[in-house]
Amino acid sequence: MQTAITFDSKYDFARFDTSMKSEPKTKKKAKAEVKVKEEAPAKSKPIISGFALVAWIVCMALFFGIIYSYMRLNEVSAHVSNLQNEIQTIREENQMLEIEKEQMYGSQRLQEIAVNQLGMQKIQKSQITYVNTNAGDYTEIAQSRTMKNGDSTLIAGIARGFNLFIEYIN
Repeated sequence: MQTAITFDSKYDFARFDTSMKSEPKTKKKAKAEVKVKEEAPAKSKPIISGFALVAWIVCMALFFGIIYSYMRLNEVSAHVSNLQNEIQTIREENQMLEIEKEQMYGSQRLQEIAVNQLGMQKIQKSQITYVNTNAGDYTEIAQSRTMKNGDSTLIAGIARGFNLFIEYIN
């Protein structure tokens, strides 16, 4: 039986051939020298480059900045909600006080105070006196006076308007 001996440039496969083990070794086999090419030690690259590290730090800063802004937004929204609730409570209290004020100063309450505390009495029908005037209601406008010492016409206009207003009220 013939065995084929093959040589590879890197390995000798003949030693793994089981058929050759049974035959006595009479000849020395020529061994092919195998040289393993040693590579120069590779430079160790940093795991993360400087640019990637800076980019990662900037991204994390932006991420935490966004989280912080949402946190502040939530706090401010809660504060605004609390203030709106407080405003609503104060408005309701104000309405209740207005109702109480109207009740205190209502005509029935004033009549009750006049009769009970001040000792006043309601008038009788016989006590009513009617006053008739022949002339109708009228308003008389005062004549404008000249201002002394050269006062401006603006002040004179304001004074005239004030006088008209007082006459209108009367």
